[in-house]
Amino acid sequence: MAIALLAQRNDPHLPVYLTRFFGRTAELDLLARLLENPDERLITLVGPGGVGKTRLLVEAVSRSSPGETIYVDGAALERPEFVLPALVDLLDIDPSVDRPSSEVLSEHLSGRRLTILFDNLEHLLDAAVDLAALVRALPGLRLVATSRAPMHISGERLVPLEPLATGGQQTVAGAASVAAQLFIDRATLTGKLDEPTEADLALIETICARLDGLPLAIELAAARLRALSLPALLALLTNQLAVLTGGPRDTSVRHHALRATIAWSYDLLDEDEQRLLRELGVFTESFALRAVNAVCTPAKCETIDLLESLFDQALLMRAEDELDGEPR
Repeated sequence: MAIALLAQRNDPHLPVYLTRFFGRTAELDLLARLLENPDERLITLVGPGGVGKTRLLVEAVSRSSPGETIYVDGAALERPEFVLPALVDLLDIDPSVDRPSSEVLSEHLSGRRLTILFDNLEHLLDAAVDLAALVRALPGLRLVATSRAPMHISGERLVPLEPLATGGQQTVAGAASVAAQLFIDRATLTGKLDEPTEADLALIETICARLDGLPLAIELAAARLRALSLPALLALLTNQLAVLTGGPRDTSVRHHALRATIAWSYDLLDEDEQRLLRELGVFTESFALRAVNAVCTPAKCETIDLLESLFDQALLMRAEDELDGEPR
């Protein structure tokens, strides 16, 4: 079993970013309070792929004092049964062939204060019960995870992460939305956008709104300015999955293209959930529940259960607008 994991004790080996962080003030404040509260011992940052969960976690940890920590990149683990042995390996504990990893960890961590930062837990959720059992058994242990879906464990504190604010929601300086600031910063790295004009900014706001404020999509789109003008980029975004590719080589493969990011989430669904998500593709904007029942295969009661699963996987979000009091 090959495991490529990052470990850090007190700060050295968290992922390092060479780009600026934008927005998320409320989420950072909330996470800082949670990380400094010893009673908050099971925290999950949840949100769709590419929304910036890992980046937010790293930023929050760097700004707070959670004490001794280890960082686990769950994307390097293929199956839930690898999780506890990976922790044993990370903590430099001599494994025992005669004892389960949970027992070895409990003995080694007894009386110790430690925060496990577990990144990308969504495909390993069957291990959540074992992780939660460790947290319950060890008063000094805390788990902070990022995932596209909740662990559904008692006592779990969810921190939902939504896309960035787009056009119309101006910053204090009145220059651009948070999403547009991110686009401009990443576009500047291409050497093709130095001082955007008002006309440029209007196009950028439209592009960011078209991308629903999703940070990964914005960064991939901004990188396209190496070869495209802003008007040409906007025109091509009618086929986003074909355009939003070419992510940096030093990032996860599933972040190299928006299609790969969606596929990672899609592959975690069961057959009925996948079918419903495909059928929902007929909607280009927000939609009401009665519209879902009109076009989708499952019976009404089954549809509600499947919709809830898609919400859990952060593949659906409740829209701010309502029609005749019905959520969309």
